[in-house]
Amino acid sequence: MAVDPLPHVQSASQVIEAFETLDTLTRLVDRSLVSLDEASGRYHLLETVRQYSAEHTVNAGEFEKLREKHLDHFLDLMRRSHGNLRGPDQLEWLARLDAEYDNIRLAMEWALATSGRWSDALLIAVCLNDYWVLRTMYVESDRWIDQLVETRTDWSAATSARLALLASLSRFFTGKIDLAKSEEALRFARESGEDVLLGNALRNLTLELVTVNRDDDARPLAEEALLVYGRIKDWTNAAFIHIHMGNGDFVHGRLEEAEKHFRECLTLRTKGRDLRGVGAALIGLGYVAEKQGDLESAVVLTRQSISAFAKVANNWDLAGAIPSCCLELTAANRNVEAAMVLGFADALLQKAKAVRDVADREVYGRWSKRVKDILGDENYNDGYQNGAQMNLSQVLEMLFPDGLELPSLENPNSDPTVDKLA
Repeated sequence: MAVDPLPHVQSASQVIEAFETLDTLTRLVDRSLVSLDEASGRYHLLETVRQYSAEHTVNAGEFEKLREKHLDHFLDLMRRSHGNLRGPDQLEWLARLDAEYDNIRLAMEWALATSGRWSDALLIAVCLNDYWVLRTMYVESDRWIDQLVETRTDWSAATSARLALLASLSRFFTGKIDLAKSEEALRFARESGEDVLLGNALRNLTLELVTVNRDDDARPLAEEALLVYGRIKDWTNAAFIHIHMGNGDFVHGRLEEAEKHFRECLTLRTKGRDLRGVGAALIGLGYVAEKQGDLESAVVLTRQSISAFAKVANNWDLAGAIPSCCLELTAANRNVEAAMVLGFADALLQKAKAVRDVADREVYGRWSKRVKDILGDENYNDGYQNGAQMNLSQVLEMLFPDGLELPSLENPNSDPTVDKLA
């Protein structure tokens, strides 16, 4: 178990307790019972010692106190993380949760196993939702959602909406769309009277309807969601609506409408300094630019988008966006490398156990056909298989030998969409 030797010291007694803890940890390291990671300054309990301690301290009641302190500490961390994964501190909080994830898992396990703490487990899951999406941990999130449902103790409309929302969003990324679950979430959200839940339920159902080619049904829900998000000033999720409505317009050839949505998304994501969100808007604009014949702009937008996704390390976004590099590669007669990029994108998606959204799917299908026509089946398959064996560092070195080309997070030169929404 990783522990923070000086967690939020506020009083003299806490200072004394902290230094006593640090002294104890130092002695345990000397006895090889605890290890110290000198780079991070964090202590780790060896697994065999962890198991022995759990078995032998329960009788003394010390283990229960330790569990409570541990759970409260990481519950506080998750509260503070909420919202920060979609803003200017995105990379810092991703790194922090990466380092703490084993502890966060343990806190959830203890909350689920402790009488009266089930709602804390749900709160951790809600706060983790953005992390699970950004780290493409859909199987992991499904496992926790199933456990929450199995051990459920709260049957309020708000709780029912939160559980349904967690499930429906995870299923969206893995292609297991369940419209009935999203409709259930919307019904409970309306019943709860909470705008946050209502907006998110409208959002999830909008995404799914666009994905199953029911844009006309999605449009009124998207408009209502934007009104709700405007009311509560949630520009991040308003941008989420725009990106997926833009995707629907793009695949149906409504390029002007798609461009408007993508630009709205770019304005909102840039205002929030959300690097991953800016990348999503830029790849959409790159798709439109290519279709409109502005190939130079398409290449620039694509490279900036992929750079943003690589910096955030989001495999789902990378798997969707990287095939657009085929435009640049085929123009330079680097056709085998284009096949390699397509193979890498598929392997990355399979690793995430996810599926592409409608716009990414259209682009991937179009480029895989073009590159195969250029190379022929045998050469295409060789390049594809080689690409599937590559890691991200190798692909980025091939595409960005001079380094990533990150987009600016300064406000774009357009009227703030926020004013229109408000």
